[in-house]
Amino acid sequence: MKDKLHEKIDEMISIIQSSDEYKKYMEISSKMAQDEEIMTLIHEIKELQKKIVKEESMGHDINLIEEDINKKIKLLEEYPIYLDYMYLQEDLNNTMQMIKESIEKYLYNITN
Repeated sequence: MKDKLHEKIDEMISIIQSSDEYKKYMEISSKMAQDEEIMTLIHEIKELQKKIVKEESMGHDINLIEEDINKKIKLLEEYPIYLDYMYLQEDLNNTMQMIKESIEKYLYNITN
């Protein structure tokens, strides 16, 4: 049973990975990773997000940090490749969520 389940999961993963949507996402992701400006902005945003968690846990005001993050996000959104990446990422996440919900519904129906 486990082997069949793993086989079907591998098949599903293969279908996703062979989709045009996934291939385009991976292509854009690779191109974006080579853009130093984009990657620097993303890194800076992640560091600021960590700083927010730390500062907030100490009860400090985080408004200036949030403003800085928002400015950097706006700069990122000026890059068409980043916008394409975000759109495709959201689309893939929605697809994965739909698959997850379908599996949950199927399992619920056969066990109840």
